[in-house]
Amino acid sequence: MKRPYVKLTALSVVVSLLVLFCVNCFAEIPIYTSSDRLWLYSLINGDEAFICSGDNENSAYLGEDKDIIIPAYIDGHKVFGISQFAFARVDGISSISVPQGIVHNGIDYAQSTPDMSGYFCYKGTSADTFAKQNEFLSSKIRYFGDVNSDAKIDLSDYALIKNYLDGSSNELEADQLRAADYDADTSVDAFDLFYINRIANSGMHVGNDDDSHYAIIEWG
Repeated sequence: MKRPYVKLTALSVVVSLLVLFCVNCFAEIPIYTSSDRLWLYSLINGDEAFICSGDNENSAYLGEDKDIIIPAYIDGHKVFGISQFAFARVDGISSISVPQGIVHNGIDYAQSTPDMSGYFCYKGTSADTFAKQNEFLSSKIRYFGDVNSDAKIDLSDYALIKNYLDGSSNELEADQLRAADYDADTSVDAFDLFYINRIANSGMHVGNDDDSHYAIIEWG
């Protein structure tokens, strides 16, 4: 897993947001289509991607999946943020997964995703902070790794994934599968089991009642 980083200074953040305002209002900056043809985006600070369509009418998301994973990288560019109207006119979104590196999360979720039941993110990230401060999202937060929704990543989560992978237990429910996919690669596999095992053995706590510990652990 790549180590998340934020290399923006306070000044560059302000400059970036001013540029984004111009993107949405005047469409003076080029809008690109991702190579997988799922996203529209512009480039900020030369090499960072900002997911946007360039206007307030068209969605920046071009796919049909109702369980959407916002990418950490688009065409090799680190995703800096996502615009308010990224999901304009996209109906029936049931869940959204947000990567660790998102800094600007401008979506009006209550308006754009009224039917969404799950907001999947990593504890302690900007996406987590944003959701806790958002009335619509605060009750929908699910943390990657917390498969059984007990506010911890521990051996019980590890056991659920292990039993699922070796076929010794019943299928996991859809929201459990999303939480089990720790590396957000759309597959629950041995890599996720490895990450959960490392976190469980470190004793990291991911509950809202204790912000001094959180499940973001990097290994090279």
